[in-house]
Amino acid sequence: MGVIAKQSIKGSILIYIAIVIGFINTGLIFPKVLNTEQIGLLNILISYVTIISQFGNLGFTSTIIKFFPYFKNKDKFHNGFLKLITIVSFLGFLISVGIFFIIKSFLIKTGTEKSILFFEYIYLIIPLVFFTIYFNAYDAYYRAHLNSVPGIFYKEFGVRILVLVFILLFYFKIIDFRGFVLLYVLANSMPAIGIMFSLVKFNEFRFGNKEIRIKKALKRAMISVSLYSIISSFSGVILISVDRIMLERFNGLSDVGIYSIAFFFSSLVAITARPISLISGAVIADFWKKKNLGKISELYETTAINQFAIGVLVLIGIWANIHTVFQILPHEYLVAKYVILLLGLSHLIDMLSGSSVNILALSKYYRYHTYFMIFFIVIAIISNWILIPIYGIMGAAIGSLISKLFYSIIRCIFLYIKFNLFPYSFKFIVVVIVGFVTYFMSRLLFIMDNMYIDFLLRSSIITIIYLLLIYIFKVSKEINYKVDDIIRFIKPNFK
Repeated sequence: MGVIAKQSIKGSILIYIAIVIGFINTGLIFPKVLNTEQIGLLNILISYVTIISQFGNLGFTSTIIKFFPYFKNKDKFHNGFLKLITIVSFLGFLISVGIFFIIKSFLIKTGTEKSILFFEYIYLIIPLVFFTIYFNAYDAYYRAHLNSVPGIFYKEFGVRILVLVFILLFYFKIIDFRGFVLLYVLANSMPAIGIMFSLVKFNEFRFGNKEIRIKKALKRAMISVSLYSIISSFSGVILISVDRIMLERFNGLSDVGIYSIAFFFSSLVAITARPISLISGAVIADFWKKKNLGKISELYETTAINQFAIGVLVLIGIWANIHTVFQILPHEYLVAKYVILLLGLSHLIDMLSGSSVNILALSKYYRYHTYFMIFFIVIAIISNWILIPIYGIMGAAIGSLISKLFYSIIRCIFLYIKFNLFPYSFKFIVVVIVGFVTYFMSRLLFIMDNMYIDFLLRSSIITIIYLLLIYIFKVSKEINYKVDDIIRFIKPNFK
């Protein structure tokens, strides 16, 4: 856990800062400055870009993580692996352009009057897809080197800083909305350029002059993994975006805008999952290569309990402060109150799964990961198709919760049957009980007139009570170590 711990701490610090900036952007400024339709436009653009670019990566990001150990040789420029990545990414982009024009024709023919704004800016998808494909590929290459920090810095931190600057330019009427959209696209393109310069700076952007030679058996394995990963990664991003896309199809951009703001607040539950997931993939791939099932089991258990414990704390914090959230947001967002709760629970299910996605996707049973993803997306589409016309944004949240629950259960059962991996114990029940106790104790606190003082005081009390109980019951060694470090730091100051 040494490498994962160090990388996840660095990544988490960046993500925490990025979340604060993101909160200023998405939670405070966007709802005040942009209308729901404009917010919906920004989110639906990114949703389509995410889907098309994942297909454009041709499943190669998983292949990079899984097979880099077989190419690794710094003196030989890692046997031309980066050159291969660059070529495959460009081919993927060319295919993506063709897909875009097919989708564009369909979207325009089937679009509603509520989505006219989207069609005005649909052409911006192409440049964003190009830069996103290359960012995904080079970020995976960095992660294969057990370094997830540059990708997090550019994608999570850099983009939000730029967006903050650009939305302020719009707020002070230095630019119009069209100018802001163009700059928003520029901000989301910058991570690819940034990560490429990082590779150059650290002398990793080297192709070598020799022809790329791959043994037939390894080539077959790489092609097989890539083909299945195309489906699984494509399915994965569809699942992230399907609710917003179907909302746009059924209800228009305004509902997408409201839902996206609710999704932002709920996504805080998964605050620690991303840095851990980004670095754990490369470590798990190495464990599988060495056939070290014991280490994989240990990693599975540790990530599951730590992510779940932190996720429960954040969800309690959000729901206990939900009255403050809707003091900040304009009145039209009030309909999303329980959407935040349901989406928060769906994120908590992800946290509960630990590193199970990477464990399955990087194992010899990676094909089943693809099959499960297809099953997952079918459930998501069907549930959204049924529920959105009836319940609107609430239906999208219910659909997300149902599909994630089914997917997580199936994946957990499969890992237990095939590898006898099962990370769950009585500790997880203790976390749930501690969570309920903490939440009900927070309900005893009265609501203060000053919402900022109320938020800080309420959040502080919740955190202290929750962590104290988690510490007493020794749910997580890692959390206890961190609490001990804090105590050792504080003690000398009170002598």
